[in-house]
Amino acid sequence: MGWIRDRLFGGRAGRGRGGTAPPRGDGDGGGSGGGGAGRGGDDLVCDCCNAAVARADAYYLPTRTVMISEAHWADCFATNKAVWEMFLPEDRLPSVFDDFLRQHVSSNTPWAVCERCSEFFIFDRAAARADALNDHISDDNGAVDPAGCVLFAALGWERVHGSWPESVKKPEVADVCDFCEKKMYVGEMWGFAAEETLARYEANGFTDHDRPVRVARTNEEGKTGWVECQVCLARNLNRGQRADYRPEGRDWRDSPGTP
Repeated sequence: MGWIRDRLFGGRAGRGRGGTAPPRGDGDGGGSGGGGAGRGGDDLVCDCCNAAVARADAYYLPTRTVMISEAHWADCFATNKAVWEMFLPEDRLPSVFDDFLRQHVSSNTPWAVCERCSEFFIFDRAAARADALNDHISDDNGAVDPAGCVLFAALGWERVHGSWPESVKKPEVADVCDFCEKKMYVGEMWGFAAEETLARYEANGFTDHDRPVRVARTNEEGKTGWVECQVCLARNLNRGQRADYRPEGRDWRDSPGTP
């Protein structure tokens, strides 16, 4: 039954997308065992997807950075969806959301993240890579309050299951992403990509971001461009940072508004 429990609730002490990798210690002292952060050696395991990753290619992210990523939650839920539906009765599925959230937010040590999964998050790539190389646990690591990230988990759940979690109050829709047309709710993180900024991205080959599917709009500062949801923003920023590109004209905020 241990294997079934791990498959139902994510495996590896609730980390990652499921699988049979050994549990990772998450004690206050940094943990030991498993494949993620807080462990010496050059071979790690990505705490998001369980893929093997060399320390030189990994990033260390604090739990809060991981928990406020809709893309991360959607990836977790999508990977586990088939297993949950196979083993759980339909009326049990809603409670899985609360179990999954509670386990994920409790991590006291950094998340080791591979290159693929890094595009889920908005973070300082250079600092996160240095932390991984030095096996350094920065001061901003630690467990987080579920209330601060439940919205992002709910967004991921809705994207995968097509419904809002029963235990979470659904906020009002604030806007729509101009790139992917995803609904953006009050409280989400969003960005604004100015027209000239996106043109420079594309001209210099620093992004393969999909073109906006909606017409450009003018924000409160008089700039013409497009609103990005957190998922599109993180992907675009990471591809720019990976190329060591620092364009002007980008603005991102902690909550949505009317551009």
